[in-house]
Amino acid sequence: MAINTSSFELLQGHPYIGKRLARVIVAFRQQHGPFKQAADLRQIRILDATTLEKLQPYLRFE
Repeated sequence: MAINTSSFELLQGHPYIGKRLARVIVAFRQQHGPFKQAADLRQIRILDATTLEKLQPYLRFE
């Protein structure tokens, strides 16, 4: 999943993301620009380390 270009609708459909986190991801990247690596997602406070670890294999940063 392209974390920097995926729409809210696409993000919320991912089983590890959901509606709340998708909304925060989209808002964060609009305010701060694209994510460069998975560690950048740690800046999102509602995203815990366990969920990020599960998500990492699905993420693309192009």
